[in-house]
Amino acid sequence: MASVLADRPVASHKAGLNSRLYTAGALLLGVLGLWALYWLAARPVYVQVDGMEETIYTHRATVRDLLLDLGIQPAERDRVAPGLESAVERDMTLTVERARPVRILADGRDSQVSSWGLTPRQLLTDAGMVLDTYDEVLLNGSAWGADQPLPAVTVQQSAPTYDRGFAWESVRTEPLQVRIYRSVPVVVHEDDLTYTIDTTAQTVGEALRRSGVILYLGDRVQ
Repeated sequence: MASVLADRPVASHKAGLNSRLYTAGALLLGVLGLWALYWLAARPVYVQVDGMEETIYTHRATVRDLLLDLGIQPAERDRVAPGLESAVERDMTLTVERARPVRILADGRDSQVSSWGLTPRQLLTDAGMVLDTYDEVLLNGSAWGADQPLPAVTVQQSAPTYDRGFAWESVRTEPLQVRIYRSVPVVVHEDDLTYTIDTTAQTVGEALRRSGVILYLGDRVQ
């Protein structure tokens, strides 16, 4: 009888251990099953940003929510198709085209805008600015015609890292710098003739020279 009583705690311990292992295994299988169901429920979406494509699996209901997950906040003039409030569907293609970033220095202000404009005049129109006929335009420090086509977009590629992230995160579009010098009217009294010239010159002499006014020895300017 003594030997029988001694064996009972050992058998009970083994039964308890087996029960705990079974419970843990069941929980693990349950978690794996839920994870598998969650993954299978995700919808594949082909996301294209500025021509670079990634396949994304998502549970989000709208395009806006999906873009927020991707860290993309479309600017006012960025093009998103389908629209931000559109429903996310399996195997859909989502396209984002970001407008060109522009830095405008004009009228004592430093403005950051984005635009699809093809000329300086169109850029300024998007920014709510008017360009007068004799205003001077500089693009990245070089003189540029108001209706002259803009230079090609400059894109910088980031150095590769172990965490590659999304394809579009490795490129950066350099902002185009547009500086505007406003023209001012200058009234010229020459002999019996009075006329007005519009100029961006910093001095009277430079303004007259640009307008083709020739000064001779003995002429007075005041």
